[in-house]
Amino acid sequence: FEALEQFGGGTPGGTNPITGQEGAVGAPGSDSATGSDAQEDSTIPRPTSEWIIVQSHVNPRVLPELWTKLENFAKSLGRPITLNSAYRSPAYNRQIGGARNSMHVQRKAADVQWGTSSVQGRVDMIQKAVDAGLSGIGCYNGFMHVDIGAKRQWGPNGSRTGQFAQYKPVLQANGYTL
Repeated sequence: FEALEQFGGGTPGGTNPITGQEGAVGAPGSDSATGSDAQEDSTIPRPTSEWIIVQSHVNPRVLPELWTKLENFAKSLGRPITLNSAYRSPAYNRQIGGARNSMHVQRKAADVQWGTSSVQGRVDMIQKAVDAGLSGIGCYNGFMHVDIGAKRQWGPNGSRTGQFAQYKPVLQANGYTL
């Protein structure tokens, strides 16, 4: 199960279902981070792109391979994507209740706002994410998790069998185990 820094579908409101914390939490290294470890990875360049909107609480310092695939994903959609989450330090990942072996800690994952409430629009996003080389796909109410780890998929409960019914056909057509 991949937690994220901001709950409520990418809006500043919402409550972390794991920790009970309200609103957005600034990741170490993000624009809104505070504390001693806020610049703990400042030696890693902060990527920028007109195709990727990085919310202020997000640390975008992911692997170049992932950043390139995120840009290609956005270009295939014909619009910028908005990141709710990207790199997380191990301490920060624990603080927000992230998965123990999270791809976010390995700089291989991002959480992307859906940007549409249309089921077909979301199905198209899943297909374009797969086409862009993003192999880990987690579908939640307000966002999708994408990563460059092993090929796998899951739904909002963190289980592959808990996937939303409307996304199963596109995932199955791309060889994902349901």
